[in-house]
Amino acid sequence: MSAKILLVDDDPVFLLGMSLLLRSEGFEVATAEDGSETVEAMTSTKPDLILMDILFSPTRQQDGKLDWDGFRIMNWLRCVKGEANTAPVIFLTGADQREYAERARTAGAIAVFEKTVETAQLMELIHRLLD
Repeated sequence: MSAKILLVDDDPVFLLGMSLLLRSEGFEVATAEDGSETVEAMTSTKPDLILMDILFSPTRQQDGKLDWDGFRIMNWLRCVKGEANTAPVIFLTGADQREYAERARTAGAIAVFEKTVETAQLMELIHRLLD
């Protein structure tokens, strides 16, 4: 059985491209575009690894506007019970990763990369974590 990766990003083009790359490496891939979809995907997928953006567009909830970001999602993940909350998290960001490196480490992320990271470097880390 291949490892499951949950890919969380609000850019559909990035989701498609990264999903294709991960599938070509033999992984099962589930995707989510915001915090609420991530919550749903975590319970249905139980991923072995989470690749997640840091910055998201605001989402609308029934009770008004709720702004999710990667750190808020990760905090939620660490609070839930069950297998899903132990999945390692790698942050991918379009911003300068140095701006978020310390906060990501404090939150418990394995790594933070800019989305322009060399594919080989990212895949090496993913394979190391999942093999």
